[in-house]
Amino acid sequence: MAHTIKLKKYSNVIEEYVANGAITPGHLVALGSAGTVAVHAVKGGPVFPMFALEDELQGNGIDTAYTTATPVQVWIPGRGDVVNAWLTGATVAAGDKLMSNGDGTLCKYASALAAATLLTYRSTTHGINFTARVPGSAGNSIVVTVTQGATLAVTVTGTTVAVVCNITGSETFADIIGIIQTSAAASALVICEAVGTPSTVAVALTAGNGALSGGVDMGPLAIVAEAMAATVPSGAVVRVRARIA
Repeated sequence: MAHTIKLKKYSNVIEEYVANGAITPGHLVALGSAGTVAVHAVKGGPVFPMFALEDELQGNGIDTAYTTATPVQVWIPGRGDVVNAWLTGATVAAGDKLMSNGDGTLCKYASALAAATLLTYRSTTHGINFTARVPGSAGNSIVVTVTQGATLAVTVTGTTVAVVCNITGSETFADIIGIIQTSAAASALVICEAVGTPSTVAVALTAGNGALSGGVDMGPLAIVAEAMAATVPSGAVVRVRARIA
């Protein structure tokens, strides 16, 4: 295993910033509005390639992390440079494109938009699948709540869809789907899909709140690099040789 972050360099642009959080050499970092750097935190988001280097000035290696408020040596590689980065998620083959995983590591590039979803309020195999109307990471801010009340109703406040129904009564999952579909504000946020036969299943369970998740953007500058060799994370976070795109 290489003991440096710069595996191949055609340029040597290095800057120093203050760490806004823990950063390990090889992490993809982003410059914040306060002039500090933190791990790049938006999965699949736009990227200006910047990677934390080992702190050679202090005699530290690639496994010694920077702590909050300490100076970070940051490499700004150019196209064709090769970085000893971190990889998580799916196995990659040589030549696979890589994007930010949203936590300082890289992951296999996903070219398609993904909509946030939530499968909840179900009894065995019956219930509702909620999907964000608009694909992308913005759907992850949508919350669906169900609370006890005498009269079936739905209200929307910001990105929260609040349903009131008689949980211990005769109202069904299909009733919830119907009330959301008749609300223009709620339908603008979520699509409801019946799972099983919800029209025959009463909503006889504890009220709960659920945040949609899994929304991913496909924006410009999402591709950071390409893998130089097959790498298998196997559920861990591992090093990957990555050539800047």
